[in-house]
Parts: sequence; structure tokens; C-alpha cells
Amino acid sequence: MITREFYSLSDVEKLLGISSGDIYYLAYKGEIKLGAIFDERSKSYTFKSKIYVRNEDEFNHWLISARSNINGDRHISGGSYIEVISDSILFDSEGRYFYAYLKGYWNFDDKHVFIIYDAGGDEEEWPTYFSPDIAPNEDCNFIKAIPVYEDDIDYMISGTADLSGRDFDKLKRKYLQSPQMKSAQSLSQQERRAKPRVEILQAVISIMRSDISYLNCTVTKLTDTLFDRAHIYWPEEKSPPLEYETIKKLISDSLKFGS
Repeated sequence: MITREFYSLSDVEKLLGISSGDIYYLAYKGEIKLGAIFDERSKSYTFKSKIYVRNEDEFNHWLISARSNINGDRHISGGSYIEVISDSILFDSEGRYFYAYLKGYWNFDDKHVFIIYDAGGDEEEWPTYFSPDIAPNEDCNFIKAIPVYEDDIDYMISGTADLSGRDFDKLKRKYLQSPQMKSAQSLSQQERRAKPRVEILQAVISIMRSDISYLNCTVTKLTDTLFDRAHIYWPEEKSPPLEYETIKKLISDSLKFGS
């Protein structure tokens, strides 16, 4: 299987058989990164960004060699590219920067990755900044990109999380193993997912014990109540460790088993 520089999550799901929920979970745990691909679709919400660099001399050296690319998309590192708007180096409280459009694949900031995981993949806002997809053992002079958003433009990013080719390879090595390895891995995944299920069922039991009226309410009502009280049972995350529909099915299956 050829590895491209970047992949949409729908491609990852089809090629590796990994659900988007699991991908969000792995990104939240720090095993992989999530980001956005800036390609043809980005023309509908394109914005310029401040691209920060560590060293101005290194930037000028890079600029000379990058000008040879007749397409205008200049390589940064890994799957990250830019289209330079102005090569004048400016300064602000964040450091040295110049203006460019993002191209190719760029990683989300860590806070945004948590927001994606917390919302089950439904991003409502753009990230605060993007970081380049730095190749292994490469000393990249480009630090991060801070988008310049205009107040009167809707920059909705919902459903556009993507993956670098590097992290795709990491998942491929981990999940496309021999049958024996897959069996052992499946057991490992079951063990990893068992703890959240136990926590959720314990919380549901606690809710039902707190008010006997919950013994006769619907699965949807129980699920909604669990989410309303999530801050009690998961004070740090303030949300249950599984997605809504997964929890609803878990409660439903458990009540059927107990009846």
C-alpha cells in the first residue's frame, strides 16, 4: 500500500477499518495528531496566516531555493506547504513572521484536538494555530501558523479533520498485522474499552439509585441524565469517556440483559 502525504479521515476508515471515534481517541491520547488538508476545498474559506520562523537567515535561504517551484506551493516539511503572500519578515509578541496561505497538511493545536474528541468529531471553530508536519530527524525553521480570521466570514471547519501520511503509516503498522497479532490486538482493544464501559454503567446505577423514577424511564432519558451529570462522575473531562450513541446502546443492552 502506497503512503501519501496526507489522508482524509474517511479514507483512513476505508483503508484501515478504523472508526473516526477511535481516531479521535488516539489523537486525544497523543498517539497521533489530527490536522487539516488545505487543497481545492480551502478556496471557499481561504485565509492568510502569520507563519513564524526561528531564524531569519534560514528563512531567506529557504526562500531562494523555494522560488524555483513554478506552482507557487512551497514545501515546509512533511506534508506541509505554503503559498507566500509577502516575504517581508515582521515582528510581534509571538516572534518573527511573514504572511502566507497554508497548503497541504497542517496539524491542529492540542487544545483543538481535545475539542474535536470532546465533541465527537464536530468542530465548531477553527484552531488557534497550526503546526507544520515536521519530518523525522528534521530541524524545521518554521514553528507554527496563526490564521488571520476576518470577522465577517464563516470559516466553518466541521468534519474536516485529516491525518498525515506519517501517522497513517503508524496506524497501518499497528492495525494491519498478521492474524495472530490482530487477535492479540483485538483483546488489547477490548481491555482498553472495558474501563470506560464499567465507569458508565457504575454512573448509571448511581443515577438510578438516587431516584427510583429513573428505574422506569427511557434509555434516552438515562443517557441524557448521564451527560447532564458528567461533571460529577468525570470532574476533569466533564464528559463521559464514550460517545452518546455508544453509551445509549450500552445502557440499552445492559437493561435487556438484566431484565
